[in-house]
Amino acid sequence: MTTPGAEQAQGAIAARAERLRHAIAQRAKPGVRTLSEHDSLGVLELAGIEVVRFAYAPSLETLGVAARTVGYPLVLKGMMAAVAHKTEKGLVHPWIRSEPELLAAARALPEGCEGFLLEEQVRGIRELVLGIVRDPSFGASVLVALGGVHSELLADTSFALAPVCAADARAALSRLRCRRMLDAYRGEAPADLDRLVAMMQQLGELALAAPAIRELDINPVILRRDGVPVACSGLVVL
Repeated sequence: MTTPGAEQAQGAIAARAERLRHAIAQRAKPGVRTLSEHDSLGVLELAGIEVVRFAYAPSLETLGVAARTVGYPLVLKGMMAAVAHKTEKGLVHPWIRSEPELLAAARALPEGCEGFLLEEQVRGIRELVLGIVRDPSFGASVLVALGGVHSELLADTSFALAPVCAADARAALSRLRCRRMLDAYRGEAPADLDRLVAMMQQLGELALAAPAIRELDINPVILRRDGVPVACSGLVVL
């Protein structure tokens, strides 16, 4: 027998799933399989995941307004549809502290930028990757891995099948070789494991709610100095 409380919870999940599917459909472009980073961050935000404060500026003239929305210091990213890894292409400028610095950095970006993404500068030295992958045999899974520029090289990755319960999320985190990084480290607080677990559960819910998402990559999830995880980049592949 289903209780009224359970029915309300199921209704809320169904309504959230419908909003997410609608949001993805709105952001998808014909013939383009990858959402832009600002659209990907918007989907994550709708899924309840804590994301970095961000704003999109379509032109140099709109940079100042976007920067006032985000606040300094900030990170400037040049947007190019065909480029997934921006750092290697010189499209990322961190620690910008003023509008003159912002304009100079924007003008120094490679040609062909289709707009600018501005994000708050998150302070923290520990990085993780979170994401969604789909397997023909096992279905949707949530991955967690060591983040940063060496994530692909070291391949320290763990998985939890969707839907993700709290116990499975914690078990996936405990299997990481970099697990000790989640403890207090170099004056920074221990990782807020409850929030990390919640992020993994929200990703599992998103994977089931939106089968149009073939894969999703959040790299990095930065652990702030107080241990709170924040999604600082997003890439949704349809």
